[in-house]
Amino acid sequence: MSKEQKMNAVASELIDEAASLFVSDAKSADTILTKAELMINPETIYSDSLFTRKGDEDVLLLQNVRDAAILRCQISGRKGDFDFVLKAAKTALGAIERLPISGHSDSITVAVLGYQGFAFMKTGRFHDATKSLEKSVEKNKCISTKKKDMASKDAVGSIATYADKRKRRERVSVENALRVCYQQTGAEPPLPDLIKFPRTSHLFDAGGTSTTSDDLVMSCDDAMLRLMSDGSTRVIIEEKIDGANLGISLCPMSAKILVQNRSHYISNGEHAQFSQITEWIELHRLELVDILSGGALSPKGGIQINCQNKLILYGEWVVARHSIPYQRLPGYFIAFDLFDKDASRFYSRERFHNIMRGSGVPVVPIIEIRNFASDAKIPHQSQNEKLHASIQSQLRSLLDTPSQFRSDGGKVEGIVLRIDDETTNCINDKSRHQDTLNQKMAPSPQWLQHRSKIVRPDFIRGCADGHWSTRRVEKQRVDYEFAAEYMKRCYELASAIN
Repeated sequence: MSKEQKMNAVASELIDEAASLFVSDAKSADTILTKAELMINPETIYSDSLFTRKGDEDVLLLQNVRDAAILRCQISGRKGDFDFVLKAAKTALGAIERLPISGHSDSITVAVLGYQGFAFMKTGRFHDATKSLEKSVEKNKCISTKKKDMASKDAVGSIATYADKRKRRERVSVENALRVCYQQTGAEPPLPDLIKFPRTSHLFDAGGTSTTSDDLVMSCDDAMLRLMSDGSTRVIIEEKIDGANLGISLCPMSAKILVQNRSHYISNGEHAQFSQITEWIELHRLELVDILSGGALSPKGGIQINCQNKLILYGEWVVARHSIPYQRLPGYFIAFDLFDKDASRFYSRERFHNIMRGSGVPVVPIIEIRNFASDAKIPHQSQNEKLHASIQSQLRSLLDTPSQFRSDGGKVEGIVLRIDDETTNCINDKSRHQDTLNQKMAPSPQWLQHRSKIVRPDFIRGCADGHWSTRRVEKQRVDYEFAAEYMKRCYELASAIN
């Protein structure tokens, strides 16, 4: 082993020692790191000439330079010496570029770009900060996507390590710094990735025009059908509303309210049926922000800088008639689901109703809550079809239920069936309805477990006079007298789920 290799080996040990001390004793960590830096380069490792010296392709040397520079970013940042953070970040990125790609390369780059961007922001270089911070966020997004694809279900409930918590804090700091940069530069933040409402499978094909060739239909041994057939699982049955599927969320950078359909974010001028979107948003702005931010409203009505903005409210926009004519709507947006982006799950009906109560935004009507009678459990595959047929016969009559939002006695488009998870302790939601939640002493479901739909056999997608998107908008009617009565009772059904 050469003298230089021995020096690098000792420097590596010193860097590890300094890193382990940083949280509890930053001063000692600084002293030890300085020794390591001198062993790497007696002059300074934070110079532009570092990577022109002989041996610059030595992997251990480059790793030492990278790790020392990253730790120096942290120590200098704690001291408030952001000019030195910029020097150290530049050195770390230079070393990363020259090192062979490894499984940790991207996560390390995310951290260094975050340090660099934060230091740029602190020194007033907001445009430079924006570039570094955006790169950090984008790379982190790619890493998170890969981890979600690879993660096993068993790992979901694992305990977060100190490193996980530190990364989470750093990610929040990067996002907050990026918000400041957008505000300072006046730049428009990029729109977040679209999270489409998932396709809902038909519980069964009701015949006629209820399904199309590309629709999903459950098999008779599907998990939801097996649960429904056990004679004890509670099923919540709701009216399926015929409208334009919309999702409402907050931009994580600007806290601007965003509206999406199934494929993209929409605006007022996109189609005549959306001409009143902005007006409706303004009317319900405070309530929507409160719902979507998890209650993170500032005293002045703005968004707290560190709010999670993690929820998406899905519903049907029913300004224009599609196939079913509605003559007595409680509003032009009927909410049907609330999605938690962090958990990648939908709220249970009780949580959903409790959060929506008092918002002024109506929710879809519950037709009934019931268990399905069963002659037997399902110990054998051969019984599935018989039990499936039994459930079908019990449900078909519900397709003739009069729609809550029609005054002509017309039937529903179809029904949506939901099974929430097994009863567990209710999550302490940060919502306007905290007092209501506190009154509920009994445990309650937190998440949706299964969802399916059944559509009437005579349902026609579009109308005899053409598909809704190609004909003149036929505006539907809000019945304000009915709305006042409906809003009093549509959330109260949550108590029936206890």
